[in-house]
Amino acid sequence: MFNTCWIIWAVGKNDSTASTVDSRWHVEVDKGTTKKAAKVPPFIPTTVTLRRLFAECLDLRAIPKKAFLRALASHTSDTSQRRFLEILCSKEGTAEYEKIILKHGKGFLSLLKLVPSCLPPASLLVEHLPRLMPRPYSIANAYREDATRPVIRFLFSYNPTEPGITTTYLQGVKLGSQVHFYFRQSSDFTYKDSELANDVVMVGTGTGISPYLAFLDHRAAALATGTVLGKARLIVGFRYRDRSYLCREEIAEYVRRGVLDGCHEAFSRDGDARFKYVQDCIAEHKASIEQTMGEDGIFYVCGDSKLLLPQIADKFTMTIINGGGNAVLAGTSVKALKSAGKYREDVWL
Repeated sequence: MFNTCWIIWAVGKNDSTASTVDSRWHVEVDKGTTKKAAKVPPFIPTTVTLRRLFAECLDLRAIPKKAFLRALASHTSDTSQRRFLEILCSKEGTAEYEKIILKHGKGFLSLLKLVPSCLPPASLLVEHLPRLMPRPYSIANAYREDATRPVIRFLFSYNPTEPGITTTYLQGVKLGSQVHFYFRQSSDFTYKDSELANDVVMVGTGTGISPYLAFLDHRAAALATGTVLGKARLIVGFRYRDRSYLCREEIAEYVRRGVLDGCHEAFSRDGDARFKYVQDCIAEHKASIEQTMGEDGIFYVCGDSKLLLPQIADKFTMTIINGGGNAVLAGTSVKALKSAGKYREDVWL
């Protein structure tokens, strides 16, 4: 995966060596450092250009840790902006750090917009930023053995104010060019032929509905051959009903055809929405979820490992496990259900 040119220059304009972005630099530990066991990160080449460093090596969207904020403050000329960073990295500023940085997932590049007088040298970024890792995406269609030309479908969400690494990269790729990807090691987040008769509940927000489109595609093909299907309910969450609801018509068509037995929706930014979050839907439809989670029921969740998945697990525990409406689930735990294959997560980094 690559950071794109506009990202390079967003950092480059904040670096005194921006005019030499394509010059080759030798990377080594400062001989005067007092840092114990200091070493160049293994993912940084010994000789590298700033362009490659920013494009291929460093994750410029990483959430900055407090030590990084403290170091950035020393390279910020504006007094109020420097004080802002000092507060965020202080013990007394923990609440503000959680509110501004952690809660909203504000990465390094986004932070620079708040403190434009911050001019960090490239060496500071090498010291504090983590490696740029591949971005995982869930496949949104079922595999067809009889297909003359294999198709792999992905869903992308695009934020024009802060476009992501993958979407921005793809914008710069010419039609007909090759895009390299690889399959991650298989997990238990599967929907096999032997499970088509099982009742399932599928929960996802935004592009987190991707794997369920593959599941529904699989169910539709099976239904067409006369296969008896278990009940399937989908719980989706988006910011806006009219502006950000992905594949709305496709999902409605699956409901119409009987491939999907029900779709429950939440919209976090619509003022008149009945449900704001998918957790609200889980609580509201507690009875039907308990019924679905019978002997062979499976509960699927797809989303962010740091935010959504823990919240869903907590809501499931409070509402479904501790709710007392399902004897099969009473006294168990999400951890136990995961081990039994009844609670499955597609974890996004």
